[in-house]
Amino acid sequence: MDQENLQESEGSALRAASVGASKKQQRIADLVKEQLHGQLKLELEQALEARLAQLTAAPGAQPAAGRPSRVVPPSGAGAPAPDLRAEYQRRLRSLRPGDLAAVLELKREFRNKGLEVY
Repeated sequence: MDQENLQESEGSALRAASVGASKKQQRIADLVKEQLHGQLKLELEQALEARLAQLTAAPGAQPAAGRPSRVVPPSGAGAPAPDLRAEYQRRLRSLRPGDLAAVLELKREFRNKGLEVY
């Protein structure tokens, strides 16, 4: 049962109970409400179990990786070596002032190597 039908059925059950309906109508409304809540709970439990099965079936599968400059190398090497930053700074100083294309290409190159460059 989808959420819209659940809300509609629950709303009509509440209206029947609040309009001064008879005890029989109130009891029916209560039974419908209990049944709908039971169905919703069952559907949520099934969805949760399915999601849990997906996560446990593929423990190595992770969400899409972030930007290449923030990805840790799969070898577990961790942060890039400090000389990589020094090399980047040295090559950045050697560029001609105002050469934006060269700066962008240099940043792209060092991002691919794993250095966080902004």
